[in-house]
Amino acid sequence: MAITQPPYHYNVDQNPLNQIATYDYAIGGKLLVATARLSIESVLGMEDDEKDYIKQTLVKLLVEQMIKEGFVEFTQADDSGTMFRVIRARAYVAPDSQVKILRSLKKV
Repeated sequence: MAITQPPYHYNVDQNPLNQIATYDYAIGGKLLVATARLSIESVLGMEDDEKDYIKQTLVKLLVEQMIKEGFVEFTQADDSGTMFRVIRARAYVAPDSQVKILRSLKKV
């Protein structure tokens, strides 16, 4: 799934209806929700690569928001044994089954 260009008639990146939202929960985390709104006629008969592009765009919105809000921790350390610098990105994630519980609470 290495789509780098949108299908010719999908411009999800520029759609002003796309959004990213953050919701606070008492469990100490947040639920991020990326949304794309497409006309029903544009999704009828949609090819797999077009569906993949939309999914990738939504994930890109989520990751950008995670970085913006500080949900990703970046660390670096030098490994003197190999003479490499190790750079890591960390984020807390939950399985889909737990996200479904949160979604039902917030009605998102």
